[in-house]
Amino acid sequence: MELKRLREELSSPSFRGFYRELRRRHEVLLPFPHPLDLIAFFHTDASAYEARDAILGALVGQYQAHRSGHRLGAFFLVLFHPGIVRVYATARRKGLGLDPDDILNQICVYLLDTIQTIPPEEISTKAASRILGRVKNRMRAWVTERVREISKSRDYAGLEEKAYEPLPVIEDEKAPVDMEEAARFLKSFVRAGVITETDMLLVLGTTVMNRSLKDTAGDARTYQRLKKRRQRAVAAMRQYLQARRRVRARREGVREEDIQLYEIVRELLE
Repeated sequence: MELKRLREELSSPSFRGFYRELRRRHEVLLPFPHPLDLIAFFHTDASAYEARDAILGALVGQYQAHRSGHRLGAFFLVLFHPGIVRVYATARRKGLGLDPDDILNQICVYLLDTIQTIPPEEISTKAASRILGRVKNRMRAWVTERVREISKSRDYAGLEEKAYEPLPVIEDEKAPVDMEEAARFLKSFVRAGVITETDMLLVLGTTVMNRSLKDTAGDARTYQRLKKRRQRAVAAMRQYLQARRRVRARREGVREEDIQLYEIVRELLE
């Protein structure tokens, strides 16, 4: 979330025209001729509870009615920026191994989703606090789940790789990859908690569908982050298969090398 870019968007001619229409519809906005005047009011006058609740009630109602939601979305991200920073700081402390960009993006998703779905009667008083409270609770659960997933992936990362083996289905260069089979294959790892839904979509799009990761990323920083994330996901899947192969080899009293990864994949897909 780039605060500077979002504030610039609120000062753009198109948003200011949209805001003028909002002021015509909602009298509570009349004391604030510019969108940033309203932002400043929320960020500086913490004692005006009734006015803040009335304004948020009007804007949330507008957002839930699907009228110019994308524009109000940018406004809400700037309006709640101080709260987003507080939630982010807590999430970072509890999820030290998580990608900071993932944390920030998830907070923004939860914030806008909460504003979209929260019942109006629940924000008749202390509206901002109630919205942020929901976001905090959802982020607490999200961070706990992500930390658990990473811990499980690291357990498999400790396994030794005697030789590189192409990951079945998605790295098989002998034949074109079947998209439906690849999707089923990747979903089995999501169900097992080895990778996330986001990892699955990243691998499916860039490895199976041959989309350029650089084009998908857009900039060098994002490219490096996505590249590392894809590498971790593929490594975790390969190590998970190797762990299952090791267990099967011990159970059947044979060498690991005698069991092909494809045999383990068939077990997953059955």
